[in-house]
Amino acid sequence: MKGLILPNPFKNMLSAEAAGLAIKEGILYHDSDAKVEMIP
Repeated sequence: MKGLILPNPFKNMLSAEAAGLAIKEGILYHDSDAKVEMIP
């Protein structure tokens, strides 16, 4: 699987980078062979 994550900040709760890393970590947890790129 290939994926591109382009997050926005979450209303002063998470930065775009923190949100993107959390999403990427979740994807890789379920599919360790996934190729995921994150651009905050």
